[in-house]
Amino acid sequence: MKNSQKDKGRKDRNQQDKRKYDRKSGSETVRFSIIGSFSGQKELLPEASFSGTIVDMSESGLGLLTDIQLEPGTLVKLNEVKGSNVGVVMWTIDTGSKYRIGLKFV
Repeated sequence: MKNSQKDKGRKDRNQQDKRKYDRKSGSETVRFSIIGSFSGQKELLPEASFSGTIVDMSESGLGLLTDIQLEPGTLVKLNEVKGSNVGVVMWTIDTGSKYRIGLKFV
């Protein structure tokens, strides 16, 4: 491996280490519903419930793996989660078979 590739790997890890709160790995399945968006353009779907897998969680948010794509700014209510249970989607990555969602608690 070239030095520049090693340095890039170190930088990536250091950026991840700058989080305010430590994240803990998880594999819990959770149900959630879309309750709106900050842009006001999303239609409310209170009767619709979806599921996903929590892949990591901290005091400020969580990582979620799900079958549906959620746009940044979407407000999500998590069912049966201790503590904060409403969050806003900060980013979405298409993994090819699922979507990895970054959710910040509000």
